[in-house]
Amino acid sequence: MSAPPPAQTGYAPMPPPQPVGGVPPPQPAYGTQPVVMAQPMAMSMAAAPPGAPAGGQWINDKYAGAITWILVLGGYFFILCFSFLFLMCPLDERRVYIAPNGAKYDQMGTIVS
Repeated sequence: MSAPPPAQTGYAPMPPPQPVGGVPPPQPAYGTQPVVMAQPMAMSMAAAPPGAPAGGQWINDKYAGAITWILVLGGYFFILCFSFLFLMCPLDERRVYIAPNGAKYDQMGTIVS
């Protein structure tokens, strides 16, 4: 038994693109580009700040700083008690060192909460 002929759509297949001005059209380069993956930011075991124990890591920590408090206090006049919800998702960020015991230190070696 032979396979049925393909269905006719009424459209002729598109001819391949013709060169314009003697320049051939660009061809897709599938698989010829090397793939460069970005290296994730490593949580390095860089030097600990003064007075902090070694073996921790530096991270970006979100905290309720000036921007968050401005929104809380400024928003209080517009949305009353709901403005305090900004404290649940603070907008300020700082670089802290987390020691192996869980304590957080700033870059000067001061313990932060």
